[in-house]
Amino acid sequence: MNYRVARLLVAVLLVSLSYWWIFVRRINHHFAWKNRDSVGAMAVTVAFLGANGFLNISLVWLLVRRGLGNEVEVSFFFFVTSFLALITFPITGNWTKRRNPRKAMKVFLPLWLATPVLYSNVDQLWSLIVVRVLQETLAGGIHVAVSVQSNQSIPERHRREAVSFSLVVEFTFISGLTLLAAWLLDLPSLLWWAGIPLFFGLLTLLIVTVWLRDVYVPLGEQKQTRKNKFHEVRALRVKLNLRTLRVLPWEDIIRYTFLSSIPLTAALYGRYLPLVVPGMEGAILLSLQSITSAVSGWMVIRATRRWSDNKLIQLVHGIQLVSLLALWCLSEVMPVMITVSMLLGWSVTAYIVGTVQGLYNKASEEEKGKQSVLNLLPTKLQAPIGHLGSERLAKKWDENSVWWIVIPQHVFAIAFYQFIQRKKR
Repeated sequence: MNYRVARLLVAVLLVSLSYWWIFVRRINHHFAWKNRDSVGAMAVTVAFLGANGFLNISLVWLLVRRGLGNEVEVSFFFFVTSFLALITFPITGNWTKRRNPRKAMKVFLPLWLATPVLYSNVDQLWSLIVVRVLQETLAGGIHVAVSVQSNQSIPERHRREAVSFSLVVEFTFISGLTLLAAWLLDLPSLLWWAGIPLFFGLLTLLIVTVWLRDVYVPLGEQKQTRKNKFHEVRALRVKLNLRTLRVLPWEDIIRYTFLSSIPLTAALYGRYLPLVVPGMEGAILLSLQSITSAVSGWMVIRATRRWSDNKLIQLVHGIQLVSLLALWCLSEVMPVMITVSMLLGWSVTAYIVGTVQGLYNKASEEEKGKQSVLNLLPTKLQAPIGHLGSERLAKKWDENSVWWIVIPQHVFAIAFYQFIQRKKR
């Protein structure tokens, strides 16, 4: 290990210890939400999202190992798989929210367990694309089920505190898995790498089977006539179904479009950082981002008590905009990269706790299932557009130019929220 990597590891360790001390002092008293169901739901959330996140953060390194690691092949892989996953997500998402989430997870999880095994045994680009689409399709349905199960197991007044705590565990977990993935993919056999998500996937299935109980299904979704079921199946054939989009105000449609720039920024950072900062240094920076996301929830909770949702989301867009400009200009300066990783980590938590969870809490009981699907929509929308644009820019210019895919989106998003605020006045 060279001196530069050692210094970076020490910096990450010091930041982690200081943040953990702040977390223990500031947020350790938020445990009023804890009960049998909520702890089980949180265990499922951490185990599955950790396993699925392990696969996602490993994909660039896996492509490099398969000899498919240049910018064009990576961009093509993510664009095609994201576009196909976007088409299938409304089907699995709507199917999940119309059924008991525990039963939905018991259907999807055994199928999802096959994906890490398939990843370790295929080496052609098109084979990897098929496996990735399968993984994303199943993960979308499981994610909706996990979200509904977790939210309905926790009293509404404590949901943000519980989500913040789960992020601490989840992102700390993922930060360690990032380093583990980089190391395991250097080993001769991929079976050790595939065994990590397989183990946590089996653990998730075990918790779902023996621990979780069926959650309450809102009235109006319990009993359905044959006629209603026919119309629901018919609606699933249409993307997110146009009925849902028609009843959304135009401001909400624009808001969801701009919100997609936030997960896109994190996705591009996670995908291109191993190309800009190769090796263990890039993995350490990604781990630092996850650690910052994990322990910054208490700051987000305090901020949301004082600020409006629009003010918070403008701050998130502003932080990501500054971070992207720094990446574009100063990607070779390590202190800047460390700062950017921390800022992007904070912004991800602010988006999840301050915006996504807030939208779910404001929805009526009958609309919470639909809101769970809509909350994942920005993440699904960003992928095809972002990966296609980044492929063009990386092919024509270089890796640093890909940040200009989302820089204009953040600028327009801030202007849009300013317009909404002035209109309300």
